[in-house]
Amino acid sequence: MMVAGMRFLQLFAVVLAFSFVPAKSGYWLPAHATFYGGADGSDTMG
Repeated sequence: MMVAGMRFLQLFAVVLAFSFVPAKSGYWLPAHATFYGGADGSDTMG
């Protein structure tokens, strides 16, 4: 039982440590889309 408790604490410590690491994401580029088709989505596939 002691080993399972230690494993849980190790896993908890790793998850906690990674929760404080800031995520680095890319930046958004301005873009636009043109929709050709009906309001129900018809005529949008080939």
